[in-house]
Amino acid sequence: MPSVASGKVIDKVVFVKNKIKIIFKDANDLLISKETYIQFFLYPNKVLSNHEYCELIAYENINESRKYAFKIASNRLYSKKQMKDKLLKRGLFIHEADQIIKELQESNLLSDQEYMEETIRDGKIKRYGLKRIQQRLKQVGIKEDQAVRENYTQDEEIENLNAAFEQAKIIYQNKNFVKQKESIFRFLKSRGFETEMINQIIENLKYDHQKEIEILKKEARSLFQTLKVRYNNEELMAILKKKTLARGYRYEDVKEVLEELYGEIY
Repeated sequence: MPSVASGKVIDKVVFVKNKIKIIFKDANDLLISKETYIQFFLYPNKVLSNHEYCELIAYENINESRKYAFKIASNRLYSKKQMKDKLLKRGLFIHEADQIIKELQESNLLSDQEYMEETIRDGKIKRYGLKRIQQRLKQVGIKEDQAVRENYTQDEEIENLNAAFEQAKIIYQNKNFVKQKESIFRFLKSRGFETEMINQIIENLKYDHQKEIEILKKEARSLFQTLKVRYNNEELMAILKKKTLARGYRYEDVKEVLEELYGEIY
């Protein structure tokens, strides 16, 4: 009779759908693939030494990790670093993960070059600047800056900058001139364009006095309603002037609007 002290003794082998459950006499069980079952030639009353048991576990993990890697790589693009991180999180050793990555590359399911090209294409569609694309690639372990520049020319970046600038103008059209410039700058910066390029294109923004007055009137009325319950007329006008100036409006515009709206108490 095999001794439990000499390892683990198989009690039963049960087929469960696409898996096989190995039930040991110590009441523990293990769910494995058919490949692992065949590889280790398992059967009732077979004794697995502790070393053999650990080998079985490792083989099953590598086998299942390989299936997992091929499945996810078939559904979308990954960089080598992304895939390696995923495999290491599954408990594989570095050399085991590297071997699976090699198999993926040989099957044309993993390519940093293809990942880079797809990221650049996506960046162009989303109107991203070069820095945003480079940062994204560096996050996934791709640092081929020269290759990126060859696939994303300066002319293309300028074209995308102009398109993103027009988009930002629409998004922030209801802000006053100063806030609009600040918001557009942050918008373009977040999309990876260089500060110098942004400053140059923002110079194309034109100050529209009539539009500025309309926006200022709306803000002044809103502030007036909020503040009137807390201050008398003299204090109210001083606070109103201070707050509107703090929001970036020009002094002459603030004076013009407050006199027009609240001339009697201004």
